[in-house]
Amino acid sequence: MHARKLILLILVATALGSAGCSDPVLGEWRSTEKLNNGERNQLWFYDDGSGEATLWATPEGQPENWSRLDFKHRWQDKGDSFFELDMQCDDNICNGDDFTMNCDGVERGGGELFLSCEGDGKWSKYVFNWEPRRAR
Repeated sequence: MHARKLILLILVATALGSAGCSDPVLGEWRSTEKLNNGERNQLWFYDDGSGEATLWATPEGQPENWSRLDFKHRWQDKGDSFFELDMQCDDNICNGDDFTMNCDGVERGGGELFLSCEGDGKWSKYVFNWEPRRAR
């Protein structure tokens, strides 16, 4: 009798653990459009509230000089599909380019979540639209 209760408890705990308690942003994202250099920005969300990003940017007035910038970020789910990312430059070439990115989750066809984000400071004019990375 004791073994049956233990097995039932394990089954219930397993079912609750897999019942979709994860945040919908977890995983890999990419920019919805290719950039003029043929690349896409990439963004990763990890379940511990951290993440990484690879962003491509050009200096103002020099649209042909693309640079790859690597960031680490801390993210928070602010509720109602709103996410805040504290983007910290992880490269010497973007030292001082830390910024905050605020993202709204937008549900599109099929219930899939897309992110529409705005940066602040130097990044306020940069368009950040993200889609989940699909397996190929």
